[in-house]
Amino acid sequence: MELTKLYVAATQLTDALTDIKDATHRYMFWIADTDPISLNYPITIVKDLTRLLLLDTLSQLSGAKSYLRQSG
Repeated sequence: MELTKLYVAATQLTDALTDIKDATHRYMFWIADTDPISLNYPITIVKDLTRLLLLDTLSQLSGAKSYLRQSG
């Protein structure tokens, strides 16, 4: 009987440690993959928008929209 209680307690402890390990990896060791906002942020936004518009994105989106209307 005591061995069964010990086994159940050990299993619960192992489960709790696994949950804690998962939580620490999920919340405490998260590292942002972007640069922090600096004074160059507005310049970066303009460059990114220019690059996006140079890719002819708007015409591609309108073409996709019309294709979806025709096929649906």
